[in-house]
Amino acid sequence: MHSEPGAFWNWSIGIYGSNELEAGLIALQDNEDADVNMMLWCLWNAARGCEITAAGMTDAARISDVWRSHAAAPLRAVRRWLKTSAATTIGEVSDLRNCVKQVELESERVQQDYLERIAPSPARTVPDVSQCLALVRKNLSIYARACAIDQAALDATLSDALLASILDAPTRVEEK
Repeated sequence: MHSEPGAFWNWSIGIYGSNELEAGLIALQDNEDADVNMMLWCLWNAARGCEITAAGMTDAARISDVWRSHAAAPLRAVRRWLKTSAATTIGEVSDLRNCVKQVELESERVQQDYLERIAPSPARTVPDVSQCLALVRKNLSIYARACAIDQAALDATLSDALLASILDAPTRVEEK
């Protein structure tokens, strides 16, 4: 049984509001060239009781890297440039930045829809927080190896306490 369409996106929106999580994921994106959606996918799968295989991670990373380099990253660069541009005092620039931000978010949702379609089926029973934490560490480790992300930076940024608080949240599993 697979998740309802959009379950990964809805789950991500539910947990991304944690300022500490958002800041950590953005720091890993900016400093380690990590993919926020791939890290969220590792978390989401763990919350569903799923361990991602090395082959599954390689497939997901390959497609995500192409999508990120051709869609999400260029849009993010334009949005960030518009935010820091001297022209930000012009109202139209602010409006344009907001439009670019919406398109960037839509590109992130499209990537997540793809990742959701290739995700393993959820476990039959909901794992407890300690089991989820072990799974998320395995998934993130597989991601770090597959994408040459610094494991120590990933572990330091996404602490066990932070991950446990997210995995213990009411939005932890979206499966019906």
